[in-house]
Amino acid sequence: VFAWLGQWQLSRAIDADPPPPGATEQVRPLSDVVEPGAYLPEPLVGQRVELTGTWSEQDFLVVSSRFNDGVEGFWVTGRFFLDGTESPTAIAVAIGWTATREEADDAAEAISSALSMIDAAPTVLTGRLISDEGPRLPAPGAPVTEMTSMSPAALLGWWTPVDDLDVYRPYLVADFTAIAPLTPPDG
Repeated sequence: VFAWLGQWQLSRAIDADPPPPGATEQVRPLSDVVEPGAYLPEPLVGQRVELTGTWSEQDFLVVSSRFNDGVEGFWVTGRFFLDGTESPTAIAVAIGWTATREEADDAAEAISSALSMIDAAPTVLTGRLISDEGPRLPAPGAPVTEMTSMSPAALLGWWTPVDDLDVYRPYLVADFTAIAPLTPPDG
């Protein structure tokens, strides 16, 4: 019985129909890849996608414990509302990386301030979809509000408003030209 169960488990673990090489490099509409609230299937991790929407000007937050070229630092993240959905729908986006918390906080504030002074025009984003890392506790001695993983569920706890909001479980590492002092995130 155990041998049969082991064989059954192995047969389920092997992907019999993996995507062809390079398939994740083809830019696809986000809605063709994953639905809000759904887990991102493993073969699609890193899939390049395109989406259109607007930024939430008050929801730029900093996530620590992010590495760029082997150097630990911080990501500035934002909430992006998708156009063309039946109900309000958002995805967490990694916008850029910086080596210090102070630079990350300043960049988040500057982006938020700049957006508050202009009309929110639809923006087209491209980037790579990455699976939710899940929330983690901050390091001992760190503030309890410190976010140490890119978790849309944790970010959702800080976003306002969230009533009737559909949220994507994976997040987007955006393809951007650097926004000073940020460098593009190394997803």
